[in-house]
Amino acid sequence: MQGVHLRKYGVEAKFDFELYEVDGVDFRVDAVDAGSDCSVMKDEGAEATCTNDFVDEGKGYSITLTATEMEAARITVYIVDSATKVWLDKSITIETYGHASAEHAMDFSDAVRGGMTALPNAAADAAGGLPISDDGGLDLDSMNSQIETNFDDIGDVRAIVDEIVIDTGETQSKLPVNKFMGSSDGADDDGTLNTINTNAARLTAVRAAVLTDLIDGGRLDLLVDAIKAKTDNLPADPADDSDIDAQLAAIAGYLDTEIAAIKSKTDNIPGSPAAIGSAMTLAADAVSAAALKTDAITEIITAMFAKTGITVGGVVSFNTIVKSLYSMARGKISKAGDSYTFYDDDDATALFVLTIAAASRTVV
Repeated sequence: MQGVHLRKYGVEAKFDFELYEVDGVDFRVDAVDAGSDCSVMKDEGAEATCTNDFVDEGKGYSITLTATEMEAARITVYIVDSATKVWLDKSITIETYGHASAEHAMDFSDAVRGGMTALPNAAADAAGGLPISDDGGLDLDSMNSQIETNFDDIGDVRAIVDEIVIDTGETQSKLPVNKFMGSSDGADDDGTLNTINTNAARLTAVRAAVLTDLIDGGRLDLLVDAIKAKTDNLPADPADDSDIDAQLAAIAGYLDTEIAAIKSKTDNIPGSPAAIGSAMTLAADAVSAAALKTDAITEIITAMFAKTGITVGGVVSFNTIVKSLYSMARGKISKAGDSYTFYDDDDATALFVLTIAAASRTVV
């Protein structure tokens, strides 16, 4: 039987356990949590279904309690089959540590002071840690007696210092007025001090303002910083124009490529595109039948009729006129009554028939 589990307060934790067959002899190795088979009781309070189901780990099982479920001094988990019982009931008892509300306030995970915050969080004899006696036999009473003796010695030192101060005062009264330390004569140098005070070389308010400006963060210092920020971007040797030459070469190469592409297009334009009578020469088969749209052909035929003064009417078309001209020049024309049949070069293929009557004429 498992004993009490010890875990840190308020920290998610996993617990391993085993289940037995109902006869209590063998392990039950195929148990499945139905969703409500695990419940948790905190500090003898009301039971609640566990957030997580238990997990099959092979011959045993595990269950993970959330950080909230671990916020108690004493925690009990019950694993009870809610359906037809196929395993013996199981309980897990847990005690927490490391918190004022835990069963054990001491923090066992704190290897230095065990969660006792009254102690320094440093190893003994280390910086910030408790002092120890390297030789052993630490006697606090003896240390206290020694401290008292040392304080008595300090009182003696203070008396000596007071005597030194008195002697110093007497010595100062015997020194010449306004005399510089280290002077070889005893004359009064008050005039020299006055000269320093009135001389133009003294630190005036204006000069003090300049020094203030030069101090880090002052007005002049900020100007110097701004200038330096610009000069930091200059080459190490500003007179060296190799970087500029390289950039100009790159630009020239780019322009050469672009200009060559433009020239390849303009080479196909006439020498004087704007001059009247200067025509562009089209390559062979540049304009194919497929390139001429129906509207373009119609416009051309209309323009031709307009130039000749011919008025086209009925079913007569440009095609009919061309066929008649071609037939008269190359083919054959036969007459039958009022109808004239125009033939192709083979004298057999009829191109069209022209019928001339007293009142009308037709072409088919």
